[in-house]
Order: sequence, then C-alpha cells, then structure tokens
Amino acid sequence: MRHFVHGPDGQIYGPADLATLQQWREQGRIVATTLLEVETGGTPFEAQRLPGLFGPLAVEEEFTDYPRREAAPIDPNRLAGIAWTLASVSIFFCPFGLGLIAILLAVRARQFGYSRGGLLLGYAVTCMVVGIVLSLVALRGLGLTKG
Repeated sequence: MRHFVHGPDGQIYGPADLATLQQWREQGRIVATTLLEVETGGTPFEAQRLPGLFGPLAVEEEFTDYPRREAAPIDPNRLAGIAWTLASVSIFFCPFGLGLIAILLAVRARQFGYSRGGLLLGYAVTCMVVGIVLSLVALRGLGLTKG
C-alpha cells in the first residue's frame, strides 16, 4: 500500500511505498509526527502509526496505559435497603415508577447475594400492586374514572 506524505512546507509528496518511506525516515525527511495519507484517500495520520515505519516503540508510547481505579464492589445490602425504601414509598407515591425501580433493585440485590432477596422481591411487587389499586380507588372517589 502506498502513501502520500504531507511535508512541513505544505506540499504533498508521493505516493511512496513502505521501503521508500523508510528511506525518507532514515534521511530525516519523515519524523514520527509527519502526516501520511493512504493513496486511495482517507484521513491523514501520523507516520508513527504506520506499522513497520518506526517500529513498535513509537506506537506503544502513544498508547501508554494509565492507572485506573478499580470499580467499587456492589453491596447487596445497600441495594436491598434502597429497594425496601422505594417499595414502601411506592404505595403512596408514583406506584408504577417507584415500584418498578424497587423490583429491579430487588432482583439485582438477589443476584449479588442478598439473603432475603425473594422476600424483598415479593414485597416490592405487593407494594406496587397495592399502590396502583389505591391510586385507582382514589381516582374513582374523585370521579375521575368511569364505573
């Protein structure tokens, strides 16, 4: 595959094959940051990214890994605490939305080893259903539903 070379003077040279590009590198006409472009077109890229032109070190230096924090472990008891709270609140406020979130959190707490996950899941579903029923009863009492 041949490449065009974007010179520092603004001129475009080539196209040249890898052997020619290596000669130009040895002569100092190409440095790691010189822009190359594939003969068939595309976005210009730095010469150090072309395999075989500068060797593996030039590419590895560009992609140096940096230290990353480890992900915090998921505490099933914390998930369960939030699920218990949301399930209880969902009886009176936004039963469908809060109840659904409580159910999802209960499932996750169970997956991560919460010992009473089945009980919590049943409680969350029950609270959501009771909240929806109470909402419908309240709407009917206000005359906002038929029947």
